Amino acid sequence: MNARRNDWYTSADWDDAARELFDAKIRRSRRPWSKWQYFRGKANALFFSKDPDKIAAAIELLGRALVEVAGIEPDWASATHHRLGEFAEAVGDLGAAEAHYRQAIAACPLADRTLAGRSSPEEDLARLLNAHGTRQAEQARG
Repeated sequence: MNARRNDWYTSADWDDAARELFDAKIRRSRRPWSKWQYFRGKANALFFSKDPDKIAAAIELLGRALVEVAGIEPDWASATHHRLGEFAEAVGDLGAAEAHYRQAIAACPLADRTLAGRSSPEEDLARLLNAHGTRQAEQARG
């Protein structure tokens, strides 16, 4: 497959033209699994660019994935909330991280999730609460 063909969802480009192209491709995408993967792929590329505006866009894209992907499977929702928790924790939003980890756990039983060598949201929530305590996470949540 031509690498350039996939740039619209694998690159960290996020200017007006890139946003318009991404949105147009998402509107044309019909398979829920593909659409969800496009949101996740683009969000990851944007987040790991380390640009503050792109990080905010990455978090927004994952939020859109939860809303716009019709028929989202429980394990996809769990994985999306888990990633949102990781992103929130990385930018210091501990309250949002805790909330997303809890939503990831609630969205799908552990037995039905595929973790593929990654930590589980249960592990990440426990680590967050152990490191920062529930009181600090609650204060961060506002």
